[in-house]
Amino acid sequence: KVAPLQHGKCIEFQKDYWSYEVCFRSKITQFRRGSTAKFSLGEYNASVHDKLYSNGTFVQTYEGGTDGRRVEVVFLCGKWKPRQIRVTEPTQLSYVITFHYPGACDWSRDGHGFATTARTEATKEEVIPVSALLEPLRDNCLNRTEGWWTYQYCFPHTLRQFHVAGSGAIEEPVHVLGTSVGRDVVSKVDFKLKSEPPLPSMEITKTKGPAAAGRARRVHRILQHQLGHGSHCDETSAPRSSMIIFECPEAWADPDMQMPQITSIAETTLCQYEIVISTTLVCSHPKLIPRIPRAP
Repeated sequence: KVAPLQHGKCIEFQKDYWSYEVCFRSKITQFRRGSTAKFSLGEYNASVHDKLYSNGTFVQTYEGGTDGRRVEVVFLCGKWKPRQIRVTEPTQLSYVITFHYPGACDWSRDGHGFATTARTEATKEEVIPVSALLEPLRDNCLNRTEGWWTYQYCFPHTLRQFHVAGSGAIEEPVHVLGTSVGRDVVSKVDFKLKSEPPLPSMEITKTKGPAAAGRARRVHRILQHQLGHGSHCDETSAPRSSMIIFECPEAWADPDMQMPQITSIAETTLCQYEIVISTTLVCSHPKLIPRIPRAP
């Protein structure tokens, strides 16, 4: 559950008079912008195990701050909404910071063990799709260059292919390999969306990874999303399409694996593509954590 919140990942936000910097599994600081007022609210206490409850909620403890300040950071099931972080001080110098975080949802309630929806802890009414785990990717695009072409995936709506000139500029034409927001919009070199698309429906399925030396092929589960309506393909006289695959990396606990990255892209058949994105964001789902392969 905490794989995406490993040591060193920080977020900053403001609540009323004070601003806060929360560096997960490290430290929390309270300060006022434009002044010298600054207080430590505590450092992560590794000796106090994170509390994990049956509904998915978990709590981290930070202690030893200025004048004995301490914090409990509570993660409740919900969509990731940094603007809705709640800060309270139930007793003097003792704080509670509450996040809504899809990794805190109980994804095991589906009778088949492949839960792709969960309900928020606050109301039990709002249904959260499993794609909410990837919400921190929104407003970000991942790039990978292979030979002449650069491939760009912008969550959750578009995969593009183009050439980058020596000056760093994107050259036309821009090929859309799949999109959910309109081919004409995203085929422009610099595109802007009028509104953010909703979270898509995604499926969890099994796949087999490559065999390691002396070991059987690794069977694991992935999260996948189909994108169609791409640029016209002359060879097939049909729009290009792509399968976007998200997988939890085997070394998910390694701090160097925290940044999402495109690990492979292939044209499986004419004008149909498969792109694999490795990200710890999906590791919060118990069915997406890689299994240790059995001996052959």
